[in-house]
Amino acid sequence: MNYQIKTTDDLDQAIIHLKSLERAQSEALKMRLSDPDELFGMLIKLVSKLGTKDELLEKLFIHPLTAFLSRMGLPVLLNKTLLRNANIFVKGLVILVSQKASGLTKKLLNSVLDELVHLFQRKYK
Repeated sequence: MNYQIKTTDDLDQAIIHLKSLERAQSEALKMRLSDPDELFGMLIKLVSKLGTKDELLEKLFIHPLTAFLSRMGLPVLLNKTLLRNANIFVKGLVILVSQKASGLTKKLLNSVLDELVHLFQRKYK
């Protein structure tokens, strides 16, 4: 679709061609979306590409929640409780460490929590 547009007539012809192409494509799209079976099939393909229920749950809820808690919750909690009288340098380091910690995966976080639980269980038995 390379047009050599040199005059205004060439430009008008190109515009007319593009408008007719747009009309044809919009009609084809309307036909595809008017059939319920076709629309349902497209939705099924889209959902199947997202993965299983557990993967979808992790993508939509677990990962954003852990990222938010490590990015925002941890610095606020530490700065309001333990580091109340600390200087701005220490508070900045807490924020920096929490930003880096937000990239942790769920598996790594679970393994660390399991180790801590195992450690406390041995200590208090």
